[in-house]
Amino acid sequence: MAGEVWIIMVLAGLLLTAVYTAMRYIINQQHKQRCMMWATLHLAEDEKKKIATHLHENIGGMLSAMRMDISALGKNTPDGEGFLHIKQMLDDAIHSVRHINREMMPATLEKFGLPHALKEFCESRQQAFGINVSFYSTGQVHATNKRIELMLYRTAQELLDYTIMYKKAKRIDVNLRLTDAITVTIEDDAPGGDEQVNDSLAKRQLESIANRVFLLNAKLKTTTKAGTVSNMMLLVPATKNNACDE
Repeated sequence: MAGEVWIIMVLAGLLLTAVYTAMRYIINQQHKQRCMMWATLHLAEDEKKKIATHLHENIGGMLSAMRMDISALGKNTPDGEGFLHIKQMLDDAIHSVRHINREMMPATLEKFGLPHALKEFCESRQQAFGINVSFYSTGQVHATNKRIELMLYRTAQELLDYTIMYKKAKRIDVNLRLTDAITVTIEDDAPGGDEQVNDSLAKRQLESIANRVFLLNAKLKTTTKAGTVSNMMLLVPATKNNACDE
């Protein structure tokens, strides 16, 4: 009898060791996958920053200089209307360059932090799509790794764009709650919620959002209330460092 108990204890110990080893392997593989994805997206952000800097310092500067020259020539030319038309085209080009620059490199995020950057983004989407986008923020910003902050901002961007473009919402409330953790809640009036979204591009964007949520080690919960209001909540745990930087 004692021998049987001993064998059972040994087998149980071997089983626990095997389970522990398998769990450690899965965790290590997830960590490697997360770090590879972080590296890929960080490289992409670096390239965006380079392009945005080039647009701002070179192309934007050249367009502004051309506008000044056109304005000066227009004052001394009988055909002033033609020059006004060219000037308007240059103004539109300068505006487009600035818009692209903001999309690629959110300067407000670096200078003023996440609440100001998200507020500015919500205002830009309200103006661009002509829908009601309200932004609310509570709590204080804690020290956060810049990569994590940028990833969180990009994730919120994609969630809001998904809600506007594919769920066809007309009213959206974005709520940023800053405590030890960070919570972003997006509530919209799209009927049927996500169940009505079957577009292949929308599914691709959802995959991109899921990847970002995975990188943030966050949770994304989606609920629909009585088929009239849907709610997406992004919960990011408190952390000051990206584990792949350690």
